Amino acid sequence: MKIKKILPYDSFIMRTPLSRQEVAKRLKTHTEERRAFRLTPVHSEAFEGEVDESSFSINRIAHFNKSIYPVVEGAIESTMHSTAIKIKIYPNLFSILFATVWFGFIIVFIVWNLISQPLRNIPQLILPLFMAIAAGVMINWSFWPETKIMKSKFIEILSAKIHSDTECLSCGKPLPIDTDKCPSCGWTYTA
Repeated sequence: MKIKKILPYDSFIMRTPLSRQEVAKRLKTHTEERRAFRLTPVHSEAFEGEVDESSFSINRIAHFNKSIYPVVEGAIESTMHSTAIKIKIYPNLFSILFATVWFGFIIVFIVWNLISQPLRNIPQLILPLFMAIAAGVMINWSFWPETKIMKSKFIEILSAKIHSDTECLSCGKPLPIDTDKCPSCGWTYTA
Protein backbone atom coordinates (compact mmCIF):
# COMPACT_ATOMS: atom_id res chain seq x y z
CA MET A 1 0.00 0.00 0.00
CA LYS A 2 1.39 3.40 -1.01
CA ILE A 3 1.39 6.30 1.40
CA LYS A 4 0.52 9.62 -0.25
CA LYS A 5 3.47 11.97 -0.23
CA ILE A 6 3.12 14.81 2.25
CA LEU A 7 6.04 17.01 1.22
CA PRO A 8 5.65 18.78 -2.13
CA TYR A 9 8.65 17.19 -3.86
CA ASP A 10 8.86 14.52 -6.52
CA SER A 11 11.72 12.91 -8.41
CA PHE A 12 11.70 10.20 -11.02
CA ILE A 13 13.51 8.90 -14.09
CA MET A 14 12.03 8.81 -17.57
CA ARG A 15 13.49 6.75 -20.39
CA THR A 16 13.06 7.43 -24.08
CA PRO A 17 14.48 5.89 -27.25
CA LEU A 18 15.27 9.42 -28.48
CA SER A 19 18.85 10.68 -28.50
CA ARG A 20 20.00 13.25 -25.94
CA GLN A 21 20.10 15.93 -28.66
CA GLU A 22 16.55 15.06 -29.78
CA VAL A 23 15.27 15.25 -26.19
CA ALA A 24 16.82 18.72 -25.79
CA LYS A 25 15.45 19.79 -29.20
CA ARG A 26 11.90 18.68 -28.34
CA LEU A 27 12.02 20.42 -24.96
CA LYS A 28 13.33 23.62 -26.60
CA THR A 29 10.49 23.47 -29.14
CA HIS A 30 7.98 23.57 -26.28
CA THR A 31 9.83 26.12 -24.12
CA GLU A 32 9.83 29.92 -24.23
CA GLU A 33 12.18 32.29 -22.45
CA ARG A 34 11.27 32.93 -18.82
CA ARG A 35 9.47 36.25 -18.22
CA ALA A 36 8.52 37.97 -14.98
CA PHE A 37 5.07 38.98 -16.29
CA ARG A 38 3.05 37.94 -19.32
CA LEU A 39 0.73 40.56 -20.70
CA THR A 40 0.02 38.76 -23.96
CA PRO A 41 -1.84 35.47 -24.39
CA VAL A 42 0.18 32.27 -24.33
CA HIS A 43 0.71 30.51 -27.66
CA SER A 44 1.42 26.81 -28.20
CA GLU A 45 4.51 26.56 -25.97
CA ALA A 46 3.89 24.56 -22.82
CA PHE A 47 6.88 25.67 -20.73
CA GLU A 48 9.16 28.59 -19.96
CA GLY A 49 12.75 28.38 -18.78
CA GLU A 50 16.18 27.22 -19.92
CA VAL A 51 17.09 24.05 -21.83
CA ASP A 52 20.49 22.83 -23.04
CA GLU A 53 21.72 19.43 -24.22
CA SER A 54 22.46 18.08 -20.75
CA SER A 55 20.00 19.81 -18.39
CA PHE A 56 16.92 22.00 -18.09
CA SER A 57 15.04 24.16 -15.59
CA ILE A 58 11.48 24.90 -16.65
CA ASN A 59 7.93 25.43 -15.42
CA ARG A 60 4.54 25.54 -17.10
CA ILE A 61 3.43 28.83 -18.59
CA ALA A 62 0.31 30.26 -16.99
CA HIS A 63 -2.34 32.07 -19.01
CA PHE A 64 -2.27 34.51 -16.15
CA ASN A 65 0.54 34.98 -13.66
CA LYS A 66 -0.24 31.89 -11.64
CA SER A 67 2.49 31.60 -9.04
CA ILE A 68 1.81 28.04 -7.91
CA TYR A 69 3.35 26.20 -10.86
CA PRO A 70 6.22 24.01 -9.65
CA VAL A 71 9.76 24.14 -11.03
CA VAL A 72 11.08 21.17 -12.97
CA GLU A 73 14.82 20.54 -13.10
CA GLY A 74 16.25 17.72 -15.08
CA ALA A 75 19.42 16.09 -16.31
CA ILE A 76 19.56 14.44 -19.74
CA GLU A 77 21.96 11.50 -19.87
CA SER A 78 22.73 9.03 -22.66
CA THR A 79 22.74 5.38 -21.65
CA MET A 80 23.58 2.27 -23.64
CA HIS A 81 20.12 1.69 -25.13
CA SER A 82 18.17 4.87 -24.40
CA THR A 83 18.26 8.35 -22.95
CA ALA A 84 17.53 8.82 -19.25
CA ILE A 85 15.92 12.02 -18.05
CA LYS A 86 16.33 12.47 -14.29
CA ILE A 87 13.65 14.88 -13.11
CA LYS A 88 13.07 16.75 -9.85
CA ILE A 89 9.87 18.74 -9.28
CA TYR A 90 9.57 21.13 -6.36
CA PRO A 91 7.60 24.29 -5.44
CA ASN A 92 8.64 27.58 -6.97
CA LEU A 93 10.32 30.35 -4.98
CA PHE A 94 7.07 32.22 -4.29
CA SER A 95 5.46 29.12 -2.77
CA ILE A 96 8.53 28.39 -0.66
CA LEU A 97 8.66 31.99 0.64
CA PHE A 98 4.93 31.94 1.39
CA ALA A 99 5.25 28.69 3.34
CA THR A 100 8.32 29.92 5.22
CA VAL A 101 6.61 33.15 6.33
CA TRP A 102 3.33 31.38 7.13
CA PHE A 103 4.93 28.62 9.20
CA GLY A 104 7.38 31.10 10.76
CA PHE A 105 4.51 33.21 12.17
CA ILE A 106 2.77 30.09 13.44
CA ILE A 107 5.90 28.80 15.19
CA VAL A 108 6.62 32.20 16.79
CA PHE A 109 3.00 32.44 17.99
CA ILE A 110 3.05 28.92 19.47
CA VAL A 111 6.42 29.39 21.18
CA TRP A 112 5.41 32.79 22.56
CA ASN A 113 2.17 31.34 23.99
CA LEU A 114 3.91 28.34 25.52
CA ILE A 115 6.61 30.48 27.14
CA SER A 116 4.33 33.21 28.52
CA GLN A 117 1.78 31.01 30.33
CA PRO A 118 2.13 27.37 29.28
CA LEU A 119 -0.98 25.82 30.81
CA ARG A 120 -3.45 28.68 30.27
CA ASN A 121 -2.61 29.22 26.61
CA ILE A 122 -3.03 25.65 25.37
CA PRO A 123 -6.59 26.28 24.02
CA GLN A 124 -5.18 29.24 22.06
CA LEU A 125 -2.95 26.82 20.13
CA ILE A 126 -5.90 25.29 18.27
CA LEU A 127 -6.10 28.14 15.73
CA PRO A 128 -2.36 28.12 14.85
CA LEU A 129 -2.39 24.34 14.48
CA PHE A 130 -5.43 24.64 12.19
CA MET A 131 -3.57 27.33 10.19
CA ALA A 132 -0.52 25.04 9.84
CA ILE A 133 -2.69 22.19 8.57
CA ALA A 134 -4.50 24.55 6.17
CA ALA A 135 -1.19 25.81 4.76
CA GLY A 136 0.05 22.25 4.23
CA VAL A 137 -3.18 21.31 2.45
CA MET A 138 -3.04 24.44 0.24
CA ILE A 139 0.55 23.78 -0.84
CA ASN A 140 -0.11 20.11 -1.61
CA TRP A 141 -3.47 20.87 -3.25
CA SER A 142 -1.74 23.07 -5.81
CA PHE A 143 1.46 21.01 -6.19
CA TRP A 144 0.36 17.43 -6.86
CA PRO A 145 -2.19 18.08 -9.66
CA GLU A 146 0.41 20.25 -11.44
CA THR A 147 3.01 17.50 -11.04
CA LYS A 148 0.62 15.04 -12.68
CA ILE A 149 0.07 17.44 -15.61
CA MET A 150 3.84 17.94 -16.00
CA LYS A 151 4.48 14.18 -16.07
CA SER A 152 1.84 13.63 -18.76
CA LYS A 153 3.28 16.49 -20.87
CA PHE A 154 6.79 15.00 -20.62
CA ILE A 155 5.49 11.56 -21.64
CA GLU A 156 3.72 13.11 -24.62
CA ILE A 157 6.58 15.37 -25.77
CA LEU A 158 9.44 12.92 -25.25
CA SER A 159 7.74 9.59 -26.07
CA ALA A 160 9.05 8.52 -22.66
CA LYS A 161 8.13 6.10 -19.92
CA ILE A 162 8.59 6.58 -16.18
CA HIS A 163 10.80 3.96 -14.57
CA SER A 164 12.06 3.18 -11.14
CA ASP A 165 15.48 4.65 -10.44
CA THR A 166 17.07 1.20 -10.06
CA GLU A 167 19.16 -0.04 -12.97
CA CYS A 168 20.86 -3.33 -13.64
CA LEU A 169 24.57 -2.90 -12.94
CA SER A 170 25.40 -5.37 -15.72
CA CYS A 171 23.33 -4.25 -18.73
CA GLY A 172 21.99 -0.85 -17.57
CA LYS A 173 18.33 -1.67 -18.22
CA PRO A 174 15.75 -0.67 -15.58
CA LEU A 175 14.92 -3.26 -12.95
CA PRO A 176 11.26 -3.87 -12.16
CA ILE A 177 10.17 -2.64 -8.75
CA ASP A 178 10.38 -5.23 -5.93
CA THR A 179 12.92 -7.51 -7.65
CA ASP A 180 16.65 -8.07 -7.35
CA LYS A 181 17.11 -10.04 -10.60
CA CYS A 182 17.36 -8.43 -14.03
CA PRO A 183 14.81 -9.92 -16.46
CA SER A 184 17.02 -8.97 -19.44
CA CYS A 185 20.38 -10.49 -18.58
CA GLY A 186 19.73 -12.49 -15.40
CA TRP A 187 22.22 -10.56 -13.25
CA THR A 188 21.26 -10.44 -9.56
CA TYR A 189 22.21 -8.46 -6.47
CA THR A 190 22.21 -11.60 -4.35
CA ALA A 191 25.06 -14.12 -4.41
